Amino acid sequence: MIILNQEIKTNIDVKEYFLKNSAEILNTLEFSADQILVEDPKGRVLYVNRACEQHYGLLQQEMIGKKTAESFDWSPLIHYQILETKQRLTRIQKSPNGMEILTTGTPVLDNNNHVKYIIYNVRDINLLEQNFRTAMKYSLHQVFQETEILNKKLAAQKPGLHHPR
Repeated sequence: MIILNQEIKTNIDVKEYFLKNSAEILNTLEFSADQILVEDPKGRVLYVNRACEQHYGLLQQEMIGKKTAESFDWSPLIHYQILETKQRLTRIQKSPNGMEILTTGTPVLDNNNHVKYIIYNVRDINLLEQNFRTAMKYSLHQVFQETEILNKKLAAQKPGLHHPR
């Protein structure tokens, strides 16, 4: 967990920080490229970020209070598996518009070990693949550049050696 305030030293401090700054933290979630959705155990949507608006064509206020199964029509629905197992679950699903999405549902348990909320993090698989290819291309380019620098340093140290290209 990244803590922005160096005065926070304990779990209690972290909890107090989040309680005092919850509006700011929720505002920060609005800038996530991933869809973030929070629902209660009955499947009612309690929170969605702006990324959900882009993917489902509904405004946030139109999604809040609706049942996830009705508003999002994800297939397959993982809500009941998470309630039953109380474990994080990740599945590839289809959205109503036919987009393949990678959905991770994480249960938040109360003090009695009952599911209080389920937090979903949803990613567009095509965008993930595109980002992965870009990152790999950049990584390979960076490795090539670093290898060239090392080769030049080695050549400078031992002038008689030449590295073939």
